Amino acid sequence: GNAKGLDQLGWQNIGPTKTSRFWAHLILAVLVVVYVCYVLYTELRGYIRLRQAYLTSPQHRLRASATTVLVTSIPRKWLTVEALDGLYDVFPGGLRNIWINRNYDELNEKVEVRKAYAKQLEAAETELIRKAKTQQLKAAAKE
Repeated sequence: GNAKGLDQLGWQNIGPTKTSRFWAHLILAVLVVVYVCYVLYTELRGYIRLRQAYLTSPQHRLRASATTVLVTSIPRKWLTVEALDGLYDVFPGGLRNIWINRNYDELNEKVEVRKAYAKQLEAAETELIRKAKTQQLKAAAKE
């Protein structure tokens, strides 16, 4: 054929009688996939080492985010400071503070009522501005 360069090695240039050459393509494809997986694996290991070094550094260990644990979906019987202190006393160094989140349903209802009042107020202000502009245009037309 008239294929030049790397095109000579493509699938389309292998004749029907030479199908045994497809093995070369398969082996090269597998080698490329293995190489990419190896590179990703080594980069991930390097990232994990760097991350662990940062997380165990003295600068990071003193931050509040490094020493704070958020626990969700706690059953009602465990929602006291004493119960949680007894449950989590196995942490090295013990616990310094325990904060129990409050139920904000009542507050959310009040916020929704406030939003409704704010929308009503905004609508009334807009209507007042429209009426004032209409009156101003009428006064200007009379003059």
